[in-house]
Parts: sequence; structure tokens; C-alpha cells
Amino acid sequence: MKFVINEYNLSNPKIKHKIDIICISDIHSNVKKLKMIKNFININKIKILLIPGDLVDTVYDKRNDEILKVMEDISKNTTIYISKGNHDMIKNRKQKDGNITLENKFYKKLSSLKNVKVFNHEVDSVSLTDNISINSFTLPFEWYLYKEKISNFEKYYNNNLKTDKNKFNILLTHTPVPLIKNNMIRQDLDLLRDMNLILCGHMHAGLKPICFRNNTHRGFIGPCLAIFPKTAYGFYNNNTASLLISGGVTKISHLSLGKKVTQFFDNMFASEIELIHLNPYKKHSFELSKRIIKKERL
Repeated sequence: MKFVINEYNLSNPKIKHKIDIICISDIHSNVKKLKMIKNFININKIKILLIPGDLVDTVYDKRNDEILKVMEDISKNTTIYISKGNHDMIKNRKQKDGNITLENKFYKKLSSLKNVKVFNHEVDSVSLTDNISINSFTLPFEWYLYKEKISNFEKYYNNNLKTDKNKFNILLTHTPVPLIKNNMIRQDLDLLRDMNLILCGHMHAGLKPICFRNNTHRGFIGPCLAIFPKTAYGFYNNNTASLLISGGVTKISHLSLGKKVTQFFDNMFASEIELIHLNPYKKHSFELSKRIIKKERL
């Protein structure tokens, strides 16, 4: 099984001590790939894991009992923060309806695990350290049905989230689509103004192999079979903040085309792990330092 480690260096004056974090998105109940990531976390002794959505394919997926076991193993030595994506709110393949709450059996068990924080509210925030906060924003499931125009995002992202401007603020939110305008991180949305690192997923890197990626951020195929989607992968910078779109662990979910077909196509793509080194420095900067391709047998 092939996987890619995208290694980044982020510097910011609000960071007081060096800390390493891992971001993975779009696991889609893939137990084998989550076990692979667990091994990587254990070997590298990573203490913080951030998941911006789509841990599961549906909340009633038969593989989720095993997902819980792997998550429990990871949480023994690593603190995990999870925000919800659209698949985390889907009940099953036939209905494809959503807005599952923490009252669901799967989320009750997941939230009860040691060192696991599942963000369930539309907007939420917790402290990671004295000077670093983890924030989350969850779009309602209805938006992912693509019945609303992107211009209507403002009503979701303009809110009263109280953030400490003196802290380094990390935001977990599943889709990057409404957050980029004219190839820049939007500053007209209240939620983004005090954020220093925004972590997203959802786009599955536009199913664009690494060898074909460039600074256009445009993929080949996106969610709902969108052709040449924008903001499909990579990162964006401004003077005080950076936005990273995780390439995703599972590129094509079972929910999309069925088990056998998706397994075949998914195996053509490498899973991606975003390893981010947070460093104290007088100016904000974010860059890809190196990319490592590995193979692991499970």
C-alpha cells in the first residue's frame, strides 16, 4: 500500500514552542488505511491528530466497529480532534440523508474514547495549549446537496465565534470551496479573520496524481463528478494565515460507486498524510518542505 507524507513547516509569532501535528481527511471507513496511519503515528510519536471530516463513509457502515478499535488504539498516546464532513452525517447508502448528532450510537462511542474530541456543534472551540486553540466549523448537511449557491455561504460563516486573537488559532472545516476567492483566503468572512491555519479536505485532491499537480490548484474530478474543480489541493497563504487542503486518505469512497469498483480505482492513488511542524518565529510563513513516498504491507 502506497502512502505519501507531505511535510510542511509553519512559522508564526503566536507559537511559543515547537509542536508537530498530523492532519488526515476523508478516511471513509477504510480500516486498512487507518491502521497504516496508526503505525506512522506510533513510529513518529505524534501527539496531535486533526481530522477535518469524513472519518466514516456513513455512520452505519459495517466497518465502523473496526474504525472505533483503531481510533481507540491511536488515542492511547495521541489526542484526536475531529470535525464532521458530509459523509459523517449520512445514515446509509439508500437514504443519503443526514445531520446525524452525537446521540447516534457510533458518535457516542467515538466521543467516549480517551483523548478524542468530536466537534458536533456548528461552531466550536477548545484549547490545545495555553497559546494554541482548535476551532471547528460544520456546515449543515443540506448544503452538500448542492442546492444552495456559494454566495449563500456568508450566512453560515459570519457568526459570533469568540476567538482569542493572541492565540494561534487552527480551524477544522471540511470543504475549502467557500473559503477561497480570487485565489486568496477570504477575509470578508468573520470566522476566518482570526484563524492562522485552516485545514480542509473533501476534494480528494481532485483525483489528480501528485506528478500532475501545480500551483493552479485545479483538479480533474471533484465531488458530485464536478469537472476540473478549483481549490482541489495544495495550500494558500496570506500575511497571517494559511489554508491547507488535505489530499485525503481514501480517494474514492464505497458510497460513490460501490465497493468493488471504488476499491479498484482507490488503489491507483496513494493515501496522503499532512505532517505539519509548528515553529515560533517573528513572521508567518507556511511551505512544503519535502514529500516522501512510502510503501507499507498490512
